[in-house]
Amino acid sequence: MNLDTIKNLFRSEFGGIADKFQIHDLRLIDAPFDKTPGAASPGVYVFMNDQNVIKVGRHLQNSRKRALEHIAANTGSKMASLQNDEAVRLVLFNINNLKDLHWVFALEVYFEQNLQPAIRSARLG
Repeated sequence: MNLDTIKNLFRSEFGGIADKFQIHDLRLIDAPFDKTPGAASPGVYVFMNDQNVIKVGRHLQNSRKRALEHIAANTGSKMASLQNDEAVRLVLFNINNLKDLHWVFALEVYFEQNLQPAIRSARLG
């Protein structure tokens, strides 16, 4: 699955409110040092490479920071091995305004169900 497919899924389901989010596409190896405005905001994160979606999650304060915690924690006994993989992307769907925080929950569930990540979220089953 590629990023264009994910963006199309997002727009097809959330098109009417898509402008409430900003999308940040980062190489995982660059993500810890990225200073892009809005990348350290509440939102949904998607780890992916050219073949598949690896992990989906959300954070209600800083999605980039939370996503990177999966590397240190070696979530699923697989995430630490991604740290230096130049093919791995961290895509953030972050909200522009805190009043739209509830959409973060909806998008995480939608992505978890439709992207079929290799490492599933325990809280969503």
